[in-house]
Amino acid sequence: MWRVLIVGLAAVFVGHVAQPAWASTLTYDLTLTNTSGPTDGNGSFTVNGPVNNGTDTFTSNTNGGLDSLSIWINGEDFTLQNALTTSSITFNNGALTNVSYFGEQDGFKLDLLTSGLYYLYVDANNWNLSSSGTISAFAAPSVAPLPTTSVLFATGLLGFAVLMYRRRASARPSSAASAIA
Repeated sequence: MWRVLIVGLAAVFVGHVAQPAWASTLTYDLTLTNTSGPTDGNGSFTVNGPVNNGTDTFTSNTNGGLDSLSIWINGEDFTLQNALTTSSITFNNGALTNVSYFGEQDGFKLDLLTSGLYYLYVDANNWNLSSSGTISAFAAPSVAPLPTTSVLFATGLLGFAVLMYRRRASARPSSAASAIA
């Protein structure tokens, strides 16, 4: 009985203190907020690889880890396919610090500066729509909340172990009954 209880409690404890797993693919949602000009935007990017402590840079080069980048601003969708140079995403100690992208789509240009989370959007057809501003990024919701799943699984294992223990205990003849016979 005690072994079952200890194993069950250990499983629940491990489930509660488990660190969140870094997924191999991370998606971030971007919001472009203008500080000058009328044009805001939004977008997302996906990096393939865990983000560690220290500085991690993912690029659009082959096997660089930046799998996708899409920014929607003023009716235009800027993607990695529209990039004029190598794009990159930089994390410092797990926090996003830089988004670097320079691209052109139908005569419109978008520059996400490498000196921080700022953008410059140039509309050569209508200069009144040109804007600059800040970029904020938020990790997209996780598909599988691993620590919660571990706790649920451990609770199920504990219940199964208790059920098996009770079945075995009820199948054994009691010591009082065997002493009478």
